[in-house]
Amino acid sequence: MGSNKYKPLGLFFLHKNTNIRFQQEEDAKRFTNLAMMPFFMLKELEAHEWHPVHLATIFDVSYEYACDRLNYIQNRIQANYLEELNKIKFFTVKKEQTFLHS
Repeated sequence: MGSNKYKPLGLFFLHKNTNIRFQQEEDAKRFTNLAMMPFFMLKELEAHEWHPVHLATIFDVSYEYACDRLNYIQNRIQANYLEELNKIKFFTVKKEQTFLHS
């Protein structure tokens, strides 16, 4: 009967450790996926060499992985572009508002 009062605490730490372990495994998978075809190495290639079949051969990965990695890079580039575009719009609007209120 006395040991039951510690059961919720034990379950808390068990659950917390499971979450940490899961997060570590996800981080390891993400790192491995990025390390298989590092962007800094891709930047060294000519544009015509960015074909998935060629990349799969160079990096010794599957064609599917090469396609997925290229899609990931393209999505990141587009997201960064849109973020920069929004910053420009924000500062342009701020500048116009400041000009109008002056």
